[in-house]
Amino acid sequence: MKKIVLSALFMLGFHSAAMAETYTFTPDDFTYKTVHDVAKIAPVVLDEAGKPKTVFLKIPKGNILPPHGVEKGYRVFTVISGPVFWGDGDVVDPAKEKRLPAGSVIVVPPMKGHHWVAAREGDILMQGVVVPDKTFVPAIANKIAN
Repeated sequence: MKKIVLSALFMLGFHSAAMAETYTFTPDDFTYKTVHDVAKIAPVVLDEAGKPKTVFLKIPKGNILPPHGVEKGYRVFTVISGPVFWGDGDVVDPAKEKRLPAGSVIVVPPMKGHHWVAAREGDILMQGVVVPDKTFVPAIANKIAN
């Protein structure tokens, strides 16, 4: 009897797994537009108002996304490939840049000045997410608060 029950459970689980469906995409599957004359951005997820909530950002090697700011909502970027050379301020100053390898996370608060991004060593690919408020895990929330 034990074998029959285990066999039935296995078959039910296997059947459920067979019905699962995932969809896969690569960054090249999306439509990009040029921003700041040097970078390309592609929406992945839109919010209720049709504005990008998740994006891919590509910056080719040798280009610098000039200083710019964020008006509303936090931006959370994850470096997929890089490295990214990130700087804060109104003027590009390589001496003030941070070199951020793939896997790094960057949190950009709204209305806190300007930043720039340089692709000094290779092409950059980042994924960005718009977060409307401070709904961060404690490690990030504590760093932002200080």
